[in-house]
Amino acid sequence: MRRIIFAGLTLTLCAATFTAASCRRDKGSPAETEGDRDISASLDYAGVERTYLLHLSPAYDGKEALPLLFAFHGGGGDGAGMEKLTHLSDIAGARGFLVAYPDGLFR
Repeated sequence: MRRIIFAGLTLTLCAATFTAASCRRDKGSPAETEGDRDISASLDYAGVERTYLLHLSPAYDGKEALPLLFAFHGGGGDGAGMEKLTHLSDIAGARGFLVAYPDGLFR
């Protein structure tokens, strides 16, 4: 249970600041649509690279903290599929929060 909590806190800090040494954006530029930004990124946790998709709403300017919602899927899924299934990015853009879509380990 502690590992899950620690992984969540690590992802939260990484997603919120984009400055942690263990957090890095994937190569390429983020897709942007009407002020929304989707960033593919990864972090290392316990020697395992964990990838995720982070949706930034137009309200995010990096100066003020916004709520972060984790959108977890069933085993073996990926963040992009969860985003398409739930449409949480649309809601986040309208309501002003961030969404992290972690990828599964066994895709």
